[in-house]
Amino acid sequence: MANEHSQHEAPKGKHSGDHDLEVDERLEQAAADDAPHIAEEDEDLPVRSASGEDEDADPVKDHDLVVEELKDEVQEARDKHLRLLAEFENFRRRSAKEAVTLRQTAARDLISDLLPVLDDFDRALKAMDGNTEHEVDSEGFRLIAEKFRGILERRSLQPMDCLGQPFDPEQHEAITEIPAPDKAQKGTVLDVIEEGYRLGETIIRHAKVVVGK
Repeated sequence: MANEHSQHEAPKGKHSGDHDLEVDERLEQAAADDAPHIAEEDEDLPVRSASGEDEDADPVKDHDLVVEELKDEVQEARDKHLRLLAEFENFRRRSAKEAVTLRQTAARDLISDLLPVLDDFDRALKAMDGNTEHEVDSEGFRLIAEKFRGILERRSLQPMDCLGQPFDPEQHEAITEIPAPDKAQKGTVLDVIEEGYRLGETIIRHAKVVVGK
């Protein structure tokens, strides 16, 4: 019985081997048929070097892009630098102007307080004119007055030229009006009661004048 059973099983084993061989042949044929398609797909893929970069990449184009980016960065830095320079220059000019204005304001306040003293010198000198009794004293007094006036003039103080000029309300303060000696003097300054002064271009005291009518 055992021999008979093994005889019946032998053909079955042979048939199974033939089937496996046939399956292997079909797989090999299918692989051979797909090989050209796989090769075409591989050709379409970008070729990369060992470092992972595309071998088809254009190094010149990449270099140009880098150069353009660097140019943009340099231009941006230059523009920023120029803006900072312009802002600093504006700040410097504004600070210088404010400093000048501050000095002028301080000087104006001080000189304005000294103007009455200058007026006293002028009135005293007029009173001494023609007085020969104290000629030596008057000469010394005159030197002191001139020195004092010179100090103020070096600080940009200038008397206003008013006598004989047309009346200007921006510069003159009319104290009174008197009949003009002739028509040509109508509306002009005939006498100065109190001198007017400028500090630089700024009027710090208007002249008090008599105007012809």
